[in-house]
Amino acid sequence: MLSLHFTRPAIWNDHEHAVLAAFANLVALAVTNASTYAEAHEQAFHDALTELGNRRMLQQRTAEAIATAATATGTTTATGTAAGSRFALLLVDLDRFRDINDTLGHDAGDRLLRRVADRLRRSVRAGDLVVRVGGDEFAVLLTGIRSVEAAETVASALARALARPVSFEGMLLSVEASVGIACFPEDGETVDELLRRADVAMYQAKRRHLGYRRYRADEDSSTLDHMALVADLHRALADGDITLRYQPQIDLATGRVVAVEALARWDHPILGPLTPTTFIGAVEQSGLVGDFTRTVLREALSAAGRWHADGATIGVSVNLFARNLLETDLATEIAQLLLATGVPASALTLEITERAVATESAAIGRCMAALRDLGAHLAVDDFGTGYCALNVLRQFDLHEVKVDRSFVRNLVDDRASSAIARATITLAHDLGLRVVAEGVENIETLNALAVLGCDLAQGTFISPPLPAREITALLPDAGRLPTPRSADVVPLRAASRRAHPHRRVRP
Repeated sequence: MLSLHFTRPAIWNDHEHAVLAAFANLVALAVTNASTYAEAHEQAFHDALTELGNRRMLQQRTAEAIATAATATGTTTATGTAAGSRFALLLVDLDRFRDINDTLGHDAGDRLLRRVADRLRRSVRAGDLVVRVGGDEFAVLLTGIRSVEAAETVASALARALARPVSFEGMLLSVEASVGIACFPEDGETVDELLRRADVAMYQAKRRHLGYRRYRADEDSSTLDHMALVADLHRALADGDITLRYQPQIDLATGRVVAVEALARWDHPILGPLTPTTFIGAVEQSGLVGDFTRTVLREALSAAGRWHADGATIGVSVNLFARNLLETDLATEIAQLLLATGVPASALTLEITERAVATESAAIGRCMAALRDLGAHLAVDDFGTGYCALNVLRQFDLHEVKVDRSFVRNLVDDRASSAIARATITLAHDLGLRVVAEGVENIETLNALAVLGCDLAQGTFISPPLPAREITALLPDAGRLPTPRSADVVPLRAASRRAHPHRRVRP
């Protein structure tokens, strides 16, 4: 309402009334515009989904923190930094969130992001800034910290808070995160430097499954190289630079090669031959998991088809990613490859890590059931290293358990590793499953596994991974290896101290 007051009586005519109405309309328009601008300004700096700030707000507040530090006066620390001017930028990236989106739908993913935002807000001080940078990535600006150790303490607390299972529609979902830390002024003195270096640290934490990691200059180039690998992967798949080696698996009762595991290699034109430990992380982050797996399956089954055509009934194992289990047409594509190569489904074993099936998902269950109905064998890889080993055996109808190399390596001289291996073999056999031990590096371990009743074994002592042509060359001889004998077995604690003269056993 606009009121006009006169100090004395006045004659009011139509023209003056029109002028006042026009003025009132202009004032109303100005107020409306001011409100609209304030609302637009608020939206420009906030994320609508989580009601947190956004990347623009993070950049502005980080720049303000830098400017404040530049003008700070008073007591300084031992490093010369003004008291209260040190701050840290934390980048928080959710692990495997894409799998949740693909499995449960984007609406469920959005609700989960709001839960994550709430946990982050409650895990920091009232004056700290929490923003959603985009997608499943968040950031926290910690101002006025006393030391870089304080930032690491907060990062650890955030990782633990997010790792707690979330109850969602009757399921418990594990939403873990990787946190990268960049501190001002030690790790960067501009907004762009801090953002990039926190991103580098976050990727290091994710690759090494560390939970959180502070930026380290000596690791920067390796992370950039990793990002370059992601870019090169498209060309590698198109040009046929991804090849396979095959590691024989022997039957411990007969010493014969009965199967091989297909292991990927990347013949990089600049870096040379790369092993999976170098590039698997790049595959997982490239969005090309499906194309990569199809390339491996196609080559492995083609090689198996040639062996079977020559009369060698040998099995072949191929590793799957967690993301593969969310592909509704995976079983159909594998069936087509089996038909094209002439390989029976029972000769194909698909290895899946415990981590891949940690989330109880109807989509994953349907995919694994379809693969089993196809006739393919299912194996749980790296058994004993995940979060739900026994639950995996209960939940899924498997054929094979692979004992992780960390237990096999120390089998002879470590009582705990021996006990775990023995318990795993007994449990698997009680459930009707075959047991494969990987990472066999000496005759003592091979003999110990035979005594424990393990079914199959593989490792560099038996044979390193070989090209397909070398596997072909050993198959006509039935791949016979010396059968482990009980007389060769020595007490587990003493085995590491005895010298057993032997040459490398090769098929």
